[in-house]
Amino acid sequence: MKYIYVFKKNDYAALLAAYIHLKMDYKHIKTKAIEPMKLFFMGIDHKLNEVYIIKSSCKIKILINILNGLATIFNHSIIIINLSKYDSFFYRINKKELNRSINKRMLEWRL
Repeated sequence: MKYIYVFKKNDYAALLAAYIHLKMDYKHIKTKAIEPMKLFFMGIDHKLNEVYIIKSSCKIKILINILNGLATIFNHSIIIINLSKYDSFFYRINKKELNRSINKRMLEWRL
């Protein structure tokens, strides 16, 4: 299975979500300029699922439809996590809430 974190503006939220998913140390994340529409492999989790991030430069719904279509064509199972709700201007101010929300979702997915 493949997990794909899709985002538009907030590089930090995508990296944070991938780091938490992979159980890596996310306290020292350094954001880099991530190229739009380029799939980045982040690693493999403990259940041998692949984790990717991708930055959208168009409407996120279009990108999600393309990813779902490719998964169907190549017979892969994927889970797409849309992080666009964390694209707000104040995401760094609400970093604790972001961490809590993502950790809660990760617990729900693992159950």
